Amino acid sequence: MKFNTLLWEVDAGILTLTLNRPEQMNSFTVEMANELIAAFNAASEDDSVRAVVVTGAGRAFCAGMDLSREGNVFGLDETLEPTMDDMRKRLGDPEIEEGVRDTGGQVVLAIYDCKKTDHRSDQRRGGRHRCNDDLCDGYTRCLRAHKGWFCL
Repeated sequence: MKFNTLLWEVDAGILTLTLNRPEQMNSFTVEMANELIAAFNAASEDDSVRAVVVTGAGRAFCAGMDLSREGNVFGLDETLEPTMDDMRKRLGDPEIEEGVRDTGGQVVLAIYDCKKTDHRSDQRRGGRHRCNDDLCDGYTRCLRAHKGWFCL
């Protein structure tokens, strides 16, 4: 896949997503958030991907939000004043989703929804995975590599 702020590389079933703004210490932008959401959605449906690792290019993983941008750095519309009723009934409305909802929170929800990062995926397949690590309970999310399997 091609992104402006991320690198996508799959090797032996492991997708490595690299935040790729090393000159800015991989500081987070709305574009990066949208690309991460798209990447996790794509990884979720890609049968060649069994696990996802996120890393950063250069000397920093991520320096946080890029505060050098003009306007609202989170991409939010500060003129909107949604009510609680709006948040209950219009959460999927593009005006609310793009103008009000927390940018980082949307990325976290994409990670949560991704089938490759969901510890419940083993339960959906009928139980424990094939990990031989005595410390792994078969359902706990971890990023320790095991021979032939990743505990996720």
